[in-house]
Amino acid sequence: MKKVVILIVLSIILISSANAQWVLQNSTYTNVLYSIKFSNANNGLAAGYAGTIVKTTNGGTNWVAQSSGTTNILYSIFYSDANNAYIVGAGGKILKTTNAGTNWTTQTSSVPQDLYSVFCVNANTAYAAGFNGIILKTTNAGTNWTTIVSAGTISLYSLYFTDVNTGYAIGSSGLIKKTTNAGTNWITQTSNTSNALYASYFTDANTGYAVGVYGTIVKTTNAGTNWVGLISGTSNTLSSVCFTDLNTGYIAGDLGLILKTTNTGTSWYSQYSGVITILRSVSFADLNTGYIAGNNGIILKTINGGVYINDNITTNKNQVSIYPNPSYNKITIQLSQNDLESLSDNKLVIYNDQGQMIMQQEINQIETNIDISTFSQGIYTAKLILKDGSSINNKFLVIK
Repeated sequence: MKKVVILIVLSIILISSANAQWVLQNSTYTNVLYSIKFSNANNGLAAGYAGTIVKTTNGGTNWVAQSSGTTNILYSIFYSDANNAYIVGAGGKILKTTNAGTNWTTQTSSVPQDLYSVFCVNANTAYAAGFNGIILKTTNAGTNWTTIVSAGTISLYSLYFTDVNTGYAIGSSGLIKKTTNAGTNWITQTSNTSNALYASYFTDANTGYAVGVYGTIVKTTNAGTNWVGLISGTSNTLSSVCFTDLNTGYIAGDLGLILKTTNTGTSWYSQYSGVITILRSVSFADLNTGYIAGNNGIILKTINGGVYINDNITTNKNQVSIYPNPSYNKITIQLSQNDLESLSDNKLVIYNDQGQMIMQQEINQIETNIDISTFSQGIYTAKLILKDGSSINNKFLVIK
């Protein structure tokens, strides 16, 4: 039996009910989608199981299947510019388009290993990495691919370069490798985790993030010299991470999980996805317009950074978090230190998906434990009514 999964960090005061702003797109396809990328506000690609490639030219309103010429699983997409893009996948498959995804040609990788990640540093130079730590490189726009790191024992799932010389490769067992000479040499860094890391993103030359299993998030602020763990508030697998600026980032993961930070990863709060499936890839076309792809052909879109719409929304300087995640018998509600002056007359009310009140309890200390062992599987709303009459709402999911 699966343990309960409860995922809440609340940061917006909502005076009345709100609607989630990740909207399900109609892709009409049901294959697993492992990667989604956009070259601009209108043009994007998603790829996945059985050689699936779908393309949009109108910001996700319509998705059209493209002929990939393969039935191999396709794991990763990367644009080098608006017209040129690569996709890599199982069995050493490398595909390239020069017309924004309308046509795809197979390039010769000369390796049998699955390739999980591709990254372009300019029009001519790109890297691919995958099973058992193999790394390939091209310096002539894919005409030739050379193995620069032979297969070992630890797989690599994500590549990220901050300039033409400096790049990172992450993977199983918390492995993080760094190159400062365009892939000639790779030095293993201390990640401070042994958990598999699936995705990475750098916001500048020094600041980077990697995410993986068991809710793992690690961050560096000195170009990988040191990596420290961040609190995600979940034990779900985290599959993908993307930042839109230095402060604001998003993570997609299992059970429809979407996390957002607005303070460089210091804290993360959940956004309501409306789905209970594995979300595998998140990509933003601009500061507010983002897409997430995952199992069952799921594609989600937001045009406002995933926040809730309400006629009267004000920003709460304080933060309320609920943990652990997962939990099956007890959760803890934690108020921020900013709430020390108003620890009386606050009340938590929990509603089920029918709008029926399940329980209410006073919140009068920094940390309050709540028994949720009798909760059935479903979607719930937690409403914290503050002393001044305002309230903070969010959804959470219980799975048994």
